Amino acid sequence: DLELSKSLSPDLIFLDLLMPIMDGNSIIRELTKLHVNAKTIIMTSYSKNHPIVVNAFDDGANGYIRKPVKDEDIKNITTKLFE
Repeated sequence: DLELSKSLSPDLIFLDLLMPIMDGNSIIRELTKLHVNAKTIIMTSYSKNHPIVVNAFDDGANGYIRKPVKDEDIKNITTKLFE
């Protein structure tokens, strides 16, 4: 729930780009409209230069993890984002 994201004020949100009701890029745009200041990490099997991933960064994504996700990937990206 996008409104829940606003009320909870999370520091970090992990998003899959392909979801059934609303895709990750739409969610990123809506979070921006709601002034949710969380860092957003997208998770996908697409390469970093795939148009859907490039669009996610254009929409405001802060990080990227390629599936399958490993614990080390999460550690590395969160460390990088919060240094």
